[in-house]
Amino acid sequence: MNKHIRLISIVAAAVLTACSNLPPATPGEQHWQMQGRIGLWQGSQQESSQITWLQCGDHYAKIRLTGPVGVGGAEIISDPSGAQLIYKGDVRRAASAEALAADIGWPVPVSALRHWLRGRAAPNAPLAAQLSATGQLSSLKQFDWQIQFARYQHDNTDALPQLIEAQRGDTRLKLIVKSWRNGKQECAE
Repeated sequence: MNKHIRLISIVAAAVLTACSNLPPATPGEQHWQMQGRIGLWQGSQQESSQITWLQCGDHYAKIRLTGPVGVGGAEIISDPSGAQLIYKGDVRRAASAEALAADIGWPVPVSALRHWLRGRAAPNAPLAAQLSATGQLSSLKQFDWQIQFARYQHDNTDALPQLIEAQRGDTRLKLIVKSWRNGKQECAE
């Protein structure tokens, strides 16, 4: 029995150590833009789209989906007052980007996804994580989503994910990042 307790203690310590060594989430510092492709599978249904995400600090984001998501795509803009969806010529408002994404059939945790895109865990939420030998997230479980970070792009200041796959139940999300850039100029406009 003591061997089992010791093994459980070692595993728990390893998980806690991995969590304490996660790449730091640094709120407010980032103005970035990401472009890529995103795919969503829900049971037997599949959709894919081009995605452009502009993040201006903690309080403003503009997410544009173009391609098969409806005809002509969708755009979600979120700020401290809530979120707005422009879809098929209509403008809808809601308290959160998650609610609007669900309205177009994309049940995705948008506020957490902005952190996952940067290879970080969403702050102030329970998690389980594994790190690669180089210290980047290789897997993360958060908000009932299991996220895998398969490839990272290294630049002068940061290691940023290029391939992210997430799954919750029969919903699966795949994001392939084509480019990252500093978004300070776009955020200033």
